[in-house]
Amino acid sequence: MLKYSIALLLTTLIATATLADDRKSDPWQPVRFLVGHWKGTVTGESGTGTVERSYEFILRDNFIEERNTSTYAPKEPGGASEIHQHRSLISYDRKRKTLMLRQFHDESFINLYALNPVTSTPTRLVFDSEHFENFDNAWKAR
Repeated sequence: MLKYSIALLLTTLIATATLADDRKSDPWQPVRFLVGHWKGTVTGESGTGTVERSYEFILRDNFIEERNTSTYAPKEPGGASEIHQHRSLISYDRKRKTLMLRQFHDESFINLYALNPVTSTPTRLVFDSEHFENFDNAWKAR
């Protein structure tokens, strides 16, 4: 009975230590705070406007999907608002041990980014472009 109790205790301790290690090595930790629905303001080349975004885990929690709609104020009085939409997928590349970001834009181009661990901080994520589809690969984006 004593051997059984010791074996059970050791198994419990190992399982607890493994679970704690899994929590520490959560590949999604840097981006978990994004999950949810967001509204705010946006400023860019198109001017100022509003933005709505949502981030949610999909496909058995293997990806985070982002949905973005940015609406910019008309540039001329009485003109039409400019609306920009894109969808993104964030994935974890186990081989590279990094998060990847793929953005699909309504202008028909796709950006592939990798998380830059050197310039990222717990409060600032930096993804560097690696490849563009339907766009000039000489460009770089962050």
